[in-house]
Amino acid sequence: MSRYRRPYRRPYRQPRKSNGISFRSILLTILLFSFLAVLIAYLPIRSAPREALAGPVYVIDGDTVILGKIHIRLKGIDAPEMQQQCIRAGTPYDCGREARNLLRSRIGKSSIRCETEGRDQYGRELARCYLGETDLNGWMVEQGWAVSYGDYQREERDARRGQRGIWAGKFEQPSLWRKEHHSPNVEQPAEHKPPPGCNPRCIYLYKGTHSHLH
Repeated sequence: MSRYRRPYRRPYRQPRKSNGISFRSILLTILLFSFLAVLIAYLPIRSAPREALAGPVYVIDGDTVILGKIHIRLKGIDAPEMQQQCIRAGTPYDCGREARNLLRSRIGKSSIRCETEGRDQYGRELARCYLGETDLNGWMVEQGWAVSYGDYQREERDARRGQRGIWAGKFEQPSLWRKEHHSPNVEQPAEHKPPPGCNPRCIYLYKGTHSHLH
C-alpha cells in the first residue's frame, strides 16, 4: 500500500517593509509644496491689524474728539469749523457749533471704539470711530453736518438730495474757510477743490450744485 504524500508548499514569507521613502512619495510631496507655494503667492496680503482705542470721549468739534489724552480726527470727513457760519433760509447761523452739538448728543456719555489708520500732519490720530455698530464718520456725513473727504460720497449724495444739515442752505467748504481764516488745514480732497481762477477772496458755496461768488 502506497503512502500518501502531501504536495510540497513553500513557506509563506511576508513582504519586506521598505525602510526607505519611495519615489512616488517624494514626487507627491514636491507637488504638494509647489501647490501651496502658488496658492500663498496669489492670496491677498492682509494689512496689519489696526490699533483700536475705546472709551468715553470729549467732542471738540464735528470731526475731532479727545479720548483720554489722544486727539482723534475722524477720517474721511470734514465738518464746519467752530467759528464758521453758514446760511439757512437767508439767515447766517453757527453751523460749526451745530455740527459739534449733534455729535455730542449722538455719543452722549457712551464709550466709543476708534480704529486708527495713521496720523495727520498735525499729529492727530486718524480713525474711524464707532458707537456700537454705527460708523460715526459716515453718520455725520449722512446727517448733512460734514462733507465727504473721499470716503463717504454715497452718504454725502443722500444728504444733499435730502437737504439735510448744511445742505439745507448755503455753506463755504470747511477747507476753504480755514484757508481764508488762516486756520490749521489738512490736505484738501480733489473732488472739493475750488474751480480755476477762484482767488483767495472767493467764497465757495454749495447749494445742490457748486456755485461761487466773487
